[in-house]
Amino acid sequence: MEWFFENDEVYYTYELLNSSVVSRFILNPNGVARCRTWIDRTEGWVIYLAVPQDSCETYQLCGSYGSCNIDKSPVCGCLGKFVPKYPNDWNATDWSGGCIRRTQMVCQNGDGFLKYTGIKMPDTRNSWFNRTMNLKECSEGMLEGGQEVAVKWLSENSRQGLDEFKNEVICIAKLQQ
Repeated sequence: MEWFFENDEVYYTYELLNSSVVSRFILNPNGVARCRTWIDRTEGWVIYLAVPQDSCETYQLCGSYGSCNIDKSPVCGCLGKFVPKYPNDWNATDWSGGCIRRTQMVCQNGDGFLKYTGIKMPDTRNSWFNRTMNLKECSEGMLEGGQEVAVKWLSENSRQGLDEFKNEVICIAKLQQ
């Protein structure tokens, strides 16, 4: 395989182990890659590799507070208590604007966190949190510039483990960015 870098394009060439196989690799502007081979018998191209393998693996496909389910049509939906931020775009299958809360969150009125199961969360290996901050400091709901933050604590009788709790908090923090 050999890479080429030009002023307005980057490409590479490769050689197949079997030179009788006709193959092509296409990377779309949205980051979807397809490798296809030519089948003489059917006189057509067949996909033998696709990345991502399903549309839900496309980064930020459904935007903030959106969820993707490949078993539904359309694949994007909003999490509970959220609605599309741009309904016209959403209905035209442009989900990149994501979702916003149906009503403003008011913790004093009982608003809180919902539990979701059976979902794949974003990769949080490179995220961080402040280990030295205590609950009182955290609850004082403000960040620099007056931005509010959500607070959640692990109940003593919760079945959720500390690692799951930390991962959830980190994920929520990443969603806010």
